[in-house]
Amino acid sequence: MKARNLLFVLLWILPLPLVAQAPSAVLLDEEPHHHLSFENAFVKVHEVALPPHNAYKLHRHVVDEIAVTIAGGTAVVVTPDKPDVLQIYKDGDVRFVRTGRVHSTRNIGETTIRNVSIGFLRPQGDARNLCAAIFPGQPLHCPALPAADDAARNDQPLFETEQMRATLSRVHPQGSATLGESDRDELVIAIDPFVLADSVKMGPGRIVNAGDFLWLERKVASRALKNDRGEDARFVTFSFLP
Repeated sequence: MKARNLLFVLLWILPLPLVAQAPSAVLLDEEPHHHLSFENAFVKVHEVALPPHNAYKLHRHVVDEIAVTIAGGTAVVVTPDKPDVLQIYKDGDVRFVRTGRVHSTRNIGETTIRNVSIGFLRPQGDARNLCAAIFPGQPLHCPALPAADDAARNDQPLFETEQMRATLSRVHPQGSATLGESDRDELVIAIDPFVLADSVKMGPGRIVNAGDFLWLERKVASRALKNDRGEDARFVTFSFLP
């Protein structure tokens, strides 16, 4: 009888250390590969670099977020209590992550994966696809776009929430475009390098490199972008409702 009682006690006790050893999720701000670069009333922007054969700590997203891939690669995404997922990231990918998600990512490739992560500090509410399948299983609601006055630029609305709209833009080689809206604050993420000037007169400007970002306040003079490259210069704009 004593032996049976001892066995019963051991069966209850042994799993406890296993539970205690289960990894806990850190907050995104505490994940060492995520470096906070900018914060205001609308967004937190982290620059992220994951070297080959490295992995993020298991972390929790506490706000809705977007990740824009600057340099792609091959990784395995690990989510507790779910099968691991092989993920191939491509330059220019845009992914939406809802608040509450817990996961880690392991870089199994030979190149560093880089992205810019944008955390939205205001609840985004409902979201829908526009001209890209950002939310799998949901239909597209691609608006009829007016004919572009300037053939140097092409805009693709990606998705929208109750608080903002995301657009992928391409400026063709040797072309130029104007950035900034009079009635909305905007965050611009550069996927490819370009030259930025303070006015459409295209005076001396500064180089904006891939992965750089710009916060453009409403009612501030527009900026001019020029693409001196031999291929398209891409950027993503997040335009916030007033």
